Amino acid sequence: MNQTIDSLLEAARAAGLSRLDAQLLLAHALKRPRTWLLAHGDEAVDPLQAGAVAELLQQRARGVP
Repeated sequence: MNQTIDSLLEAARAAGLSRLDAQLLLAHALKRPRTWLLAHGDEAVDPLQAGAVAELLQQRARGVP
């Protein structure tokens, strides 16, 4: 099952990240504006991109700026 924008943001929240941090990292990884994320929460994310996002979120949760 492909992950969606919303599921990635929820996973980030569960990891203790702020919604803003998660949105900014996801927008960066997907090369989309943050406003696009808000309007496309049910959009599927390519598995390779989802992996890259997961790595960024893990780094941020460990305190990497």
